[in-house]
Amino acid sequence: IAHGYDMAHGLDQQKLAVKTGYWPLFRFNPTNEQGKRFTLDSADPSVPMEEFLYNENRFATIKNNYPDKAGEFLDKANEGMHTRLTRLQAFRNL
Repeated sequence: IAHGYDMAHGLDQQKLAVKTGYWPLFRFNPTNEQGKRFTLDSADPSVPMEEFLYNENRFATIKNNYPDKAGEFLDKANEGMHTRLTRLQAFRNL
């Protein structure tokens, strides 16, 4: 209920989370003998963060009730996503 979307579309929402960079996909295999232990599977973000966030009640409620704060939070979410992505991309060669 808190998410606010039809759970039959849960996979679509998960795909949006990955496409926005909100949820990066990666694998870590410490026993990889070829030396490449970390693999970043998700591509660079291709969908705006708000397309994912505002599908869910927990985020849309903030936007509806506190639009000025919602913009601030969205900026912070985008900033955090870019920071995580930069860090994850740095590990590609491990």
